[in-house]
Amino acid sequence: MPKTPAVHQGVSMTTRNRNAASSSTDQGGLPEDKHFLLGNISWKMEVKMAKKIPVVSDDALFDPRTCEPDIRLDSPAWFAWLDAPTTTSFSYALFNRAQGYFDGFMTLRKERRQRGGAYWSVYRRQGRRLHKHYVGPSAALTKAQLAQLAAQVRACTEP
Repeated sequence: MPKTPAVHQGVSMTTRNRNAASSSTDQGGLPEDKHFLLGNISWKMEVKMAKKIPVVSDDALFDPRTCEPDIRLDSPAWFAWLDAPTTTSFSYALFNRAQGYFDGFMTLRKERRQRGGAYWSVYRRQGRRLHKHYVGPSAALTKAQLAQLAAQVRACTEP
């Protein structure tokens, strides 16, 4: 049977394209990319999963993307992991010893310099404001330095 064009407010598309333009799910029941048509305007909505980043807590790194054991801070494996080209960010738990619970997390991101090389910066959001602090090269990310950064970030973001 030949495909018949469907015309809707000045937009012409074949029956096959019209069926593809509706939202659908894949074989596993998970949503695929969705295409919407409203009058003569069409757009595509992509479904994205949240990205899980590694977390430093209790003096060790836990990476949910790998099945490898935790990496202890200040070990040669820690500095090798920081220098790896695939390592771009991780989060650090901000533990409030006085209260006995976590205040939140700060995110450390590896950023490239125009002249080459990489350095780390720490980010923490408080309400609508994003606080950023320069950390330095991978060699500067020691256990003591991370604890000092956590104290600085906590002091900057307290109301």
